[in-house]
Amino acid sequence: MSPPPVGGQGQPDAGADADLATALGWAGELDDAERGPAVLEALAHWLTARCAEFDAAAALDSDLASSAGTWLVLSRAVAERVADGRSLEVLTRARRIADRLGHPDRAAAVYYDLAQGLVLAGRLDEALEVVESGLAQHDSWIYRPLLQLVEVQVARLQGRWEDGIAATDRLISGDSLYDERTLQNDSATAQQREIGVLHRRVRGMALGQRARLELELGRVDRAAAIAWEQLSLARSAQDPQLELDAQVALASCDFLGQDYQATLRAVDEIVASGLAQEGHAEVRWLRGMALGSIELQQADAEPRGAVLLEQALASGQLDQVAELDAEWMLAEIALGAGDAATARRWLDLARTRLAGWGQDRSRLGTRELRLLADEAELSCREGADEARLREIAAELEVGLETLLDSWSRVGVDAGGVGFLETEDRRALLGELVRVHARLDGERGLATAFEQVLRAQAMGSLARRGETAAGDLGQVRADLLGPGEGLLVYVVTEPTVHLLAIDAERIEHFELIGGGRLNPRCLALGADLQRRLPPGASPMAQGERLQGLTEASRSLGADLLPQAAWELVREWKAATVVGAEVLQGLQVEALGTPDGRLLGEALAVVVTPSLPLALEDARLRRSRSAAEEPREGAIDFALLAYLSPTDAVLELHPGLARVELDANRLLPLLAPYGEDACALLLDPPPTLDDLTRALDRAAVVQVLAHGVQDPFRERGSGLVLFGEGDELGLVWSEDLQQLPKQPRGLVLLTSCGTSVGPRRTGDDEPANLAGALLARGASGVLTTGSKLEYSLAQDLALEVHRHLAQGTSAAEALRAARATLGAGDRLRAFELAQVQLLGSPRSPLEGRPSRSPDPSWWLLVVTPAALLAAAVALALRRRTLGARTGADTGARA
Repeated sequence: MSPPPVGGQGQPDAGADADLATALGWAGELDDAERGPAVLEALAHWLTARCAEFDAAAALDSDLASSAGTWLVLSRAVAERVADGRSLEVLTRARRIADRLGHPDRAAAVYYDLAQGLVLAGRLDEALEVVESGLAQHDSWIYRPLLQLVEVQVARLQGRWEDGIAATDRLISGDSLYDERTLQNDSATAQQREIGVLHRRVRGMALGQRARLELELGRVDRAAAIAWEQLSLARSAQDPQLELDAQVALASCDFLGQDYQATLRAVDEIVASGLAQEGHAEVRWLRGMALGSIELQQADAEPRGAVLLEQALASGQLDQVAELDAEWMLAEIALGAGDAATARRWLDLARTRLAGWGQDRSRLGTRELRLLADEAELSCREGADEARLREIAAELEVGLETLLDSWSRVGVDAGGVGFLETEDRRALLGELVRVHARLDGERGLATAFEQVLRAQAMGSLARRGETAAGDLGQVRADLLGPGEGLLVYVVTEPTVHLLAIDAERIEHFELIGGGRLNPRCLALGADLQRRLPPGASPMAQGERLQGLTEASRSLGADLLPQAAWELVREWKAATVVGAEVLQGLQVEALGTPDGRLLGEALAVVVTPSLPLALEDARLRRSRSAAEEPREGAIDFALLAYLSPTDAVLELHPGLARVELDANRLLPLLAPYGEDACALLLDPPPTLDDLTRALDRAAVVQVLAHGVQDPFRERGSGLVLFGEGDELGLVWSEDLQQLPKQPRGLVLLTSCGTSVGPRRTGDDEPANLAGALLARGASGVLTTGSKLEYSLAQDLALEVHRHLAQGTSAAEALRAARATLGAGDRLRAFELAQVQLLGSPRSPLEGRPSRSPDPSWWLLVVTPAALLAAAVALALRRRTLGARTGADTGARA
């Protein structure tokens, strides 16, 4: 049947036959006619008029039921290419006619297309009503899963991500879909095979929606796993559209993981594989989002991302979520360029779109948080008046309260995922700091700081221990002594906010964004890890020192600007929070205006969480007041083992056997006095020995090899002696399961003990140091770098000399750096890579009286006994460097 003739004005011939079958037949031709939107809109007008006539008819010929399926084609065409109120009117009438015709599949098809049209028009609640009505009235094997997909789509747009995930799970695992065996069954009918092919596609689409829902929740790893499953299904089905969908999801995972170069490579692979052309809307969108993010990190970058995003938007081929993301990124790019007018235009478009979706305010989404933070930043730049800023502050506070409440009802993630791990939450917190500072000065900053404390109290460790957030008064009373201060970094991509706090003042500094700092921090960190070959020329050493010094001073000027330094230089010690801004680089390596490194100028301790530091201070006070003398309590225990077995060397061939020199080890014990320390050297120490030392000693030093296992999430480990078939490798999970809590300071003089996946914003570092802090250690001296034996020995000698005099751990480390690095600036940079995590207080402060028990350690050393001890050790110790796997079970 030919489609109706179209006149010069785009109107169908009014004299065309108005018979229902004819109208339905014409509609059925639309899909092949490939008519433009103007013609489709004209047909919508014409068919609306015909619908009115059919509606008025007393009865309809049931033979026409077979033709009702053509409404599917009409409604899809109109919904996808017109999507306005008039097309929805046509779809509504189509549904009524299909219902009256009594053909369930055709009626369900119209319900599906009506719901899709409502989604495209942004009328999400109405779309959900249509879906629910269609699912209740029709049990079509073809369209029931499609209606469920619309349900998932609406849940995603409304911010009901868990509902959407539950819906996809029901769809993927339920009995509404045929499984793959249908397609492999030789006895299946043609119709069953056709439905099986459709259901396989629906399953793939459901996986795609599930991956996007996981991305909405910031669970990038889960999203990637699901996208890979979708990709496998798409390739087995030879479905290029599903494959493109999966590849876009995987590229989105790279983007949300902030690996923008990987995102660009993924887009290049999509184009190279022929799945999409360079001008495809999603290709432009993905490339534009990645380039825009890169350009935000580079002040002088060419704005290519904005051009691509505007082209993608103009195509009209993006889904609504992608359009919203593009509008948000265009606002961000304009903000970064200082173009407030353009930023305002895009931001208003995005917020209007989001408001129209009716998102659930009890579960604020990533996009809403980002737009809320951008609104606050832009309003501050526009010079909004006080009334407007207070409105924004109230909105930000409601957002924070909502997020804290919802997060408190989520189970604690054993993987260490914290409340502040995602950029959107940090951005909201940063804007709270900015707005409160603008409104109320120091009083406003005190309010903002206490909101930071509340956010930190949602960290993994704090929640497991039900740790209270605390307030500014408690922080000053319990953590800041005379001449001590606090540096709190609230890290966001566009701006890093620094709060400098001491006993009398609290000041706010706006620094350049984390996005621009990241590459420079990573570059300096890599340079610090690099070592010159032995015998390097003075010229090579000079060039290396110059490069490190310039990079360190440049970063220091950005992270501790002159105005902040004028306050900080009056301090003798600083506790630093939010040091993840440095991307694994130690804050102690930053240069200061007076030419020193920060770790030489100040006694620095890095704490992952102020609420945890407050709790540690409370526990120390209660122990000091109530604890009775404990049997075996001592000041210092040294565990030394640098002779790994053959079995360990086979797994970690880069290790070297070192024959320990007792004459060099004994001076480490000398500062602590009579009956105060223990040396565990021969027989070599085991995990059990480490457990007892951590329980009984105020200071424990482990001098052992550090190893890395890339197949473990927390891959840093220690090499101790293993009994029987055990290798003696000690991992984070071993320390997490210690039967007793560590009591004081732990010195991990081993390579790479702070290496692990970055948990930005969380309070549980995913490494050996983090495991010890989680079990109760007051502080851990650690490093993410290689640590030469001679450097470790010299550093430990200086640190113990100060600790034994009652000096705080942070000051002992600062003094050691200053002494050892004074005449060798390259060495000063190496020393800056050793960091103190945890509490700034002295581990020997308030120590209960001791009652040594020599049954568990080899030797008690006093200054008067050094010579005799050295002779005894020389006679009794084995040649550990010659130990092999065959004698690992031997014990003296």
